[in-house]
Amino acid sequence: MLYPYQKYIDDYNSGRREMTKPVSQVQVGDVIQSKVKDGHTAIVVHIVTWDAQGRVVAVEVVDSNFVGGAHNEIIGRHLVSTSGSGYGDLDNYIALDLAYQ
Repeated sequence: MLYPYQKYIDDYNSGRREMTKPVSQVQVGDVIQSKVKDGHTAIVVHIVTWDAQGRVVAVEVVDSNFVGGAHNEIIGRHLVSTSGSGYGDLDNYIALDLAYQ
């Protein structure tokens, strides 16, 4: 079952984390979304870097509205990391558990 964008945000913010997990724990194939309503969504295709504690700090993603501007809908791959900014900052995302029922 798919839920509205805000339901995942609410799950993450509540601390329940039944439908979400921190992006520091993402794996290839996970879907990430920005923490703001109607923000940015992407699919993780490569883990680029971990920190000394084993947390993910940089990923390569595929999406359709980052490369070439938000309105171009060009599918592309790009880096999202904890040293980025805005939608390029991994700290601004949560990971979705789409298998949640």
